[in-house]
Amino acid sequence: MCDFPFDVLAPSLAREGKASIAVDWEDLSAFGFVALEDAEHTHEHGVHTISRVVDGRSRVLGLFYLPPYTRVVLDNLLESRPALAMEVFLSEGAHAVDYHYMTNAMRVAVWNALHEDNQDLAEGTTVEESGDLNHGHSWFDGPAGYSTWVGEAFMAAFVKAFAPSIPVTITLAHPTSDEAAHVIRHAVSPEPHEPPVPAPSSADVALAVAARRYLRRIVTVSYLRTALKAWLEAHPEI
Repeated sequence: MCDFPFDVLAPSLAREGKASIAVDWEDLSAFGFVALEDAEHTHEHGVHTISRVVDGRSRVLGLFYLPPYTRVVLDNLLESRPALAMEVFLSEGAHAVDYHYMTNAMRVAVWNALHEDNQDLAEGTTVEESGDLNHGHSWFDGPAGYSTWVGEAFMAAFVKAFAPSIPVTITLAHPTSDEAAHVIRHAVSPEPHEPPVPAPSSADVALAVAARRYLRRIVTVSYLRTALKAWLEAHPEI
């Protein structure tokens, strides 16, 4: 359903003394009275809130606790709404990817993908967490308010890029087009690495040495010579 390789977060989590991110279920209705209209305040105090309109009422459905207290909390209400639960869970996952994996270059790419009409961050721009990066918008904590924070828009962008079968219900100032999702997927995906070539065994090394010595002889058996040359060509690393 989501094909982002979350194991790339492991080195950063290890610096917090964690091998994984704890995910808990709680009743967040009381939290909502404080947080719904004050996202700036709650973020400053180390937590991202995620809210949606459910049954005509705005509710806080998830929390992401910032490093070094990385933790996810989902509201109990989501247990009966699996599609929404997955969207909220992956939105929290987007924050984890941001804080524990993404580079400055990745954030620039996300910013520009979500500003399709005005790709206004130059390569190498330092994307600070707070402050006006351009036209009053920011990654977080900017002057234009929560709905313009690109770091929050990245929640929906991440879901659309890596779990396109999950409906996106959040509405912010930077919606993610199909083209932007494609660009963001490419920018944030880890670079593929070739699997390491195993070291040759001592038996293979010994065989290669013996084969080369044999092939240097003046007189050899033709079929054995052919077989040894073919084996050596198939194992150039030895």
